[in-house]
Amino acid sequence: MPPSGDGNELGFLPWHVPVWEQLSASLAAGRFPHALLLEGQSGTGRNAFAVALARVLLCDLSEPNAAVLCASCKSCELTAAGTNPDFLSVFPEEIGKSLGIDQIRRAIDFANKTSALGQGKAIVISPAESMTRGASNALLKSLEEPSAGTVLILVTKPGAFIPATIRSRCQRWVLPAPTSKATTTWLESELPDLETEALEEWMRLCPARPMDIKRLVESDSGDHWLALNGALAAVTHHPSEDATAAANSIALLGANLSVEEYLDLLESQLHELIRGKETEDEPISEWNYGQRRAAFQVLDELRQLRLAQAAGSNPQADLLKVNLARQLVALGER
Repeated sequence: MPPSGDGNELGFLPWHVPVWEQLSASLAAGRFPHALLLEGQSGTGRNAFAVALARVLLCDLSEPNAAVLCASCKSCELTAAGTNPDFLSVFPEEIGKSLGIDQIRRAIDFANKTSALGQGKAIVISPAESMTRGASNALLKSLEEPSAGTVLILVTKPGAFIPATIRSRCQRWVLPAPTSKATTTWLESELPDLETEALEEWMRLCPARPMDIKRLVESDSGDHWLALNGALAAVTHHPSEDATAAANSIALLGANLSVEEYLDLLESQLHELIRGKETEDEPISEWNYGQRRAAFQVLDELRQLRLAQAAGSNPQADLLKVNLARQLVALGER
């Protein structure tokens, strides 16, 4: 029997508990799938859910205190320490990089080994859409002939391209994003020293992405993120006296951010610009058509860049940041 409890005792975030409860029922009934495809937005704890699920699957449920995740059995102790021989997480070596065939082959070799602790094995692959074609083909063979006692947990974002041959062999689960209230409540608990005004600013910048907010607030990237956002807001709403200098300044502010973080912030600012224009008192038809069209063109370019990165492209970060900054500065010039 799986552990009982409210879900949070098992390490699941509050907004993911309903999904765990459904999976728990499948586990209790002996109908748990050998492969899952978890779809969730970035920054909502999708990887945390996958790891928590793996911990539950590997937990020694015969322990006396198994009414919740025991956290004291050998498996739980090793998983918490990152040394469980029956658990493997497969992530890109760098943010934005692809998952190559060698990484997936190592995962397949791991799946074919005998469980060291006797509770089966769990493998988390994230983000699944970053697998190269060769990696996807290699994984497909493992999905077609699954290893007994091994559960594959693939993590992806909604709408991401996953080959139909892989998607069809996994049980799909959609992880909900938290509501604004749930996000605020969780962040207030996790970041008790964060002032209300600052929390509201972060909620505006990263709506429904509590994990990203927590990471940024606790890292050096947070200040860079806020400074860059202020500069972006200024140039997209008002003309710049020197467009080239403004673009270079934005790129410089974003120098300490990864390409993915930079794209996230640009996308957030563009969506805010579009929403703001569409909710102003004047009709949308009065919004400068060229500016609106240019904003959507930049959004489309951001999407293409993400797809290229997932396919293994390695853009020159400094040049990319400057070029995108110039496009945003141009929005304020229209």
